[in-house]
Amino acid sequence: MEVDVLKRIYESEINFSVKTFWDAGVEVAILDGYGDIVWREFYETYDLAITKLVEKVLEDCPESEVARGIKRKNEGGRETWVGEKR
Repeated sequence: MEVDVLKRIYESEINFSVKTFWDAGVEVAILDGYGDIVWREFYETYDLAITKLVEKVLEDCPESEVARGIKRKNEGGRETWVGEKR
């Protein structure tokens, strides 16, 4: 699922980065058109980092292709991301 949502963010022409540090967690960032960081956070786990990246994209780019195709669903107290490309 993560690869699919990252691909959709990319296809929506949203600049982002994901950096992993084997002993220090994961950095996710959203970049402007010049490659400058406009939002960056560090998380202990990959799953949490991707979830937070998607949440930020939905918040900052609600009209993007990826935002229109992703719906939040709560199953048994756990958030999962599903979406259909429109």
